[in-house]
Amino acid sequence: MEVFLIGLWQNAVIELLIYRLQVNCNVSKVRVKKRFVAGAKCPKCKAVDSIVLFKEQGVETVECIECDYREQQAEAEVAAKATGAVIGVFKP
Repeated sequence: MEVFLIGLWQNAVIELLIYRLQVNCNVSKVRVKKRFVAGAKCPKCKAVDSIVLFKEQGVETVECIECDYREQQAEAEVAAKATGAVIGVFKP
């Protein structure tokens, strides 16, 4: 009887581990939509048209695909930097 219970317990633990791995894999498969910023120049390597813009966990992120440059700012910082000179904001 003990061997049978140990076998059931082991199967339950294995199933739980498999489930957790599947859940973690599904979370990591969420694709982040990255957009190139036309004409933008990287402040670090000076490459033109190498800057991508995307949101990562609610934080706006700018990244260069040529070097390791990366800059992040939260929504509040984006709103604070916006001035009346903005013609429009594109939100698809």
